[in-house]
Amino acid sequence: MGGAETLVKEYALKIDKNQFDLTIVCLDNMHSPWDEMLKKNGIKVIYISDYQKRYTKKDILSRAYNKIQRYYLVKKILRQLSPDVLHYHLSLSDYVLYAKLRKNTNIFYTQHFQFENISQKNKNYLKKVIARYPVTIIALDNEMKQELITELNYTNVVVLNNGIDIAKFQCVKNRDLVRKELGIPADAFVVGHVGRFSEVKNHKFIIEIFEKLVEINPNAFLLLVGAGEKEYEIKNMLETKKLDSKSMMLTNRTDIPDLLNIVDKIIFPSISEGISVALIEMQIAGKICIISDTIPKETAISNLLYPLSLEKDAKYWANVVNNYIVNDVIYTDLEAWDMVSIVEKLEKMYIQAIENTKARERN
Repeated sequence: MGGAETLVKEYALKIDKNQFDLTIVCLDNMHSPWDEMLKKNGIKVIYISDYQKRYTKKDILSRAYNKIQRYYLVKKILRQLSPDVLHYHLSLSDYVLYAKLRKNTNIFYTQHFQFENISQKNKNYLKKVIARYPVTIIALDNEMKQELITELNYTNVVVLNNGIDIAKFQCVKNRDLVRKELGIPADAFVVGHVGRFSEVKNHKFIIEIFEKLVEINPNAFLLLVGAGEKEYEIKNMLETKKLDSKSMMLTNRTDIPDLLNIVDKIIFPSISEGISVALIEMQIAGKICIISDTIPKETAISNLLYPLSLEKDAKYWANVVNNYIVNDVIYTDLEAWDMVSIVEKLEKMYIQAIENTKARERN
């Protein structure tokens, strides 16, 4: 489950059910570990793929049929729901356009990474959504906000932090016990990464760094937590380099605070990144994070982040990972990331948008 999906899950669990009737709509059923938790909390989740009769052939006609069918199903389900507020994440503006919802539907869109990394086609779709509906765009930092205002020529852009459930990191399982359960040596120097197995997360470079780290520190062990399209490629790379006995890949985990507690340091060399929820969580967990300098400075809520250029080679990174220490951890404005207060702000934004729509209708 990636950052956007995790954020939606946290919103859903904490939003006031007495004020909002909430439904989550997902394109694909990835059998997330959070499914059962959402159901237990009475949150309805609709997976478009569950209703789709998909052709498995890879020819052009089959792919076209699958795509058209998906557009149709999204349109059908969203129209049945007829929401007062539709809040979507990632590049799904084309689906919102095709659904042709009521013109007074309040649209919220959260931009999770630098706008320059979105294709021109998806930028155009978003501009069309803005032209058709009352839209509030949520940016994760002020730099992103200014970029969106400039690129879209649109001013209704607000900054809202990706909230964190801080309480979960204050009550974790015993470090040695979790290592024993996973089969990780108690005395291992564990370096970790939490994030989707995707190109932008730069897992290939993580493995190259780890390979050099093992030469420096034979006690090193690599823990990768996530899921995604590059999962098998990364697994094969570890096997090819004969690092599989000194590494572990975990998918679909709900115990991230416990896993971070067994890690000594984090490697996070993303090629591109917005404000990373994972990095905020890692700092809250008290972990030193060696990160790429492409990551926005606003991600630093402590002195635990150490940025490096991706132009530095794997050996240089490995030396920093092995040697960098922080004696006294200093946090800044930690309360601003608390999920409870973030959700309260979001609720007020939803209510205000609905009230504004009603006022326009009266006039």
